[in-house]
Amino acid sequence: MVMNILYCSDNNYAPYLGVSMVSLLENNKRAQEINFYIVSDNISTDNIQRLENQVMTYGESRRVIIVDGKEWVDRLDTMKMITYRGGHAANLRLFFTDYIEEDVERILYLDCDTIICSDLSELFETEMKNSPAAIVLDSLSSYYKKALEFDAKEGYFNSGVILFDVKNWKEQNCRERIIETIRDTKLPLVNPDQDVLNLVLHDQKIVLSPKYNFQTTHKVYSNKSYFKIYLKDGYYTDTELENASEAPVILHAYRFLGQFPWHKNAIHPWKELFWDYVKISEWKDLEPRENKGVLFAIERIAFKILPKTVFLFFFSKWQMYTFGKKIKELKKMREENRK
Repeated sequence: MVMNILYCSDNNYAPYLGVSMVSLLENNKRAQEINFYIVSDNISTDNIQRLENQVMTYGESRRVIIVDGKEWVDRLDTMKMITYRGGHAANLRLFFTDYIEEDVERILYLDCDTIICSDLSELFETEMKNSPAAIVLDSLSSYYKKALEFDAKEGYFNSGVILFDVKNWKEQNCRERIIETIRDTKLPLVNPDQDVLNLVLHDQKIVLSPKYNFQTTHKVYSNKSYFKIYLKDGYYTDTELENASEAPVILHAYRFLGQFPWHKNAIHPWKELFWDYVKISEWKDLEPRENKGVLFAIERIAFKILPKTVFLFFFSKWQMYTFGKKIKELKKMREENRK
């Protein structure tokens, strides 16, 4: 089997991208060929060399294709696309067909903070029918659905893991529709690339098992606690989540209580697994990063002393507040851009 993989990264995330790649390479040694497309937003020469050296150690059938994303970063600025954490690296996935070779039929997009735990062959063999993408629903989506004017029963997905069917994507003009959405939508794009993809694909997607993007939330909280706070509409059942937790294929190690697995003194549930892969990567010299922020520190203290359901209740309220604040900021920004 040929596996085509897509990552998008700036230089800050390049080491974590490298660790994610190692986890994939280690757990997919039976794949006939693996091609990594890395879309770079100013990744340094040193980090690019490390990425290439790392893949070379797994044999000639594994290769890295580095793509300079500058052209699309400039275009996104021209379109006044909202950045994510100060940059456009996350948004670059929206235009993946511009970066890949003509004979690619399917490509799997992965966030840099993913950890691949087992073989991806079954995922690549997913029956796509006429859908351009296969996705996993997002675990904290209630507020986002409302802001994007989705029905409560519609599924809002996480863009950290997406299997793209290139033929269907092109035939259904998804790239062009994405550009139109960025240009024309008046809706707040709090998570810009993810929101745009949800708007374009909300009725044209295959929903995968949560095992393919198993999210931190379901590792930390029981389903009982989670569903007391967040509604089940448009989401997975208890059984689906339980099955996924028993044999996750891809872990999404996104920020938990302000920390990623690579932060100093992290209480992230996948910290130890992350550092295990660091040890066999080209980033053996990686040091834990400082993690500052008074609010995050308060969150971690509250998490340790409160019952999980109680903490999750207050966390959801805080999330609603920060989400509302972000929407106001986006509206103000849009008004300023019109002037």
